[in-house]
Amino acid sequence: AATAVAGATAVAPAVAAAGATGTHAAVDDEEERRNRKPLWIALAILALLLLAGLGWFLYQSGQPDPVAQVDVPDVVNMEATAAERELRNAGFEVETETATDADVDEGNVISQDPEGGSTAAEGSTVTLTVSAGQEQAQVPNVSGYTYDEAVSALEDVGLKAEKEERDSDEPTDTVINTNPAAGTSLDVGSTVTVIVSKGQVSVPNVVGLTEDEAKKALEDAGLKVEVTEDPNASQPEGQVTNQSEPAGQRVSPDTTVEITVSANDGNDDGGPGNGNGNGNGNGPADAADGEDDNPLTP
Repeated sequence: AATAVAGATAVAPAVAAAGATGTHAAVDDEEERRNRKPLWIALAILALLLLAGLGWFLYQSGQPDPVAQVDVPDVVNMEATAAERELRNAGFEVETETATDADVDEGNVISQDPEGGSTAAEGSTVTLTVSAGQEQAQVPNVSGYTYDEAVSALEDVGLKAEKEERDSDEPTDTVINTNPAAGTSLDVGSTVTVIVSKGQVSVPNVVGLTEDEAKKALEDAGLKVEVTEDPNASQPEGQVTNQSEPAGQRVSPDTTVEITVSANDGNDDGGPGNGNGNGNGNGPADAADGEDDNPLTP
């Protein structure tokens, strides 16, 4: 029994020693791993930085060389051909487009992009906007319109109207024609002469009226009046005996109608004497009373 105990006692320390040795080894490995962890992190960061640097190098090596920046000449208001030549001489490409402009002469540069005085890459494109001159409008066909309708049609296309009246068989205020003619191209804002008919008016019958009545009737009809007196007329003084344009005749407004007015004052002597056959108007009565009108007769 003592030997057994002794044997047991001898084995137990060996196991304990082995266990202790294993424990120390495990602790050392864990510590070594902990010590290596920052190293791995540092290596990973270094690898990432190397990869980033390589990527940046590859990106930069694939980029074209930097392009020189050049001052852009100011060519606004220059003639387009001269402006294009100057820009090309400065190292630019040129594109042009047109636009109407009332202030810049046709063929000259209105604007440019990029603007003059700025800088742009050599070989880049400068776009020029070139004036096509004043905006144009075509004269519309307004024949047969009333004047007001014609004015509206002209204003719709940017033109102005000026009225001119002429004699015509067309109704009053009807458009006969325009000057310039329909279809003509004009600068917007230009004036077009609109020629309209004076129309026709009917001449009233004024024979038998007094001079004042006749004048009023004719003037109310839009006519002018000229008066001629007739001292030999048989009608009462101041009465119209004739008119130069027949009643009912259609004539242009402002036509002059001549009227003949009696100037007979009622004292017509019928020739020598006083119209009674013997010079004093009492011939038959004198013969009846037997008196001699001529005391010098023997």
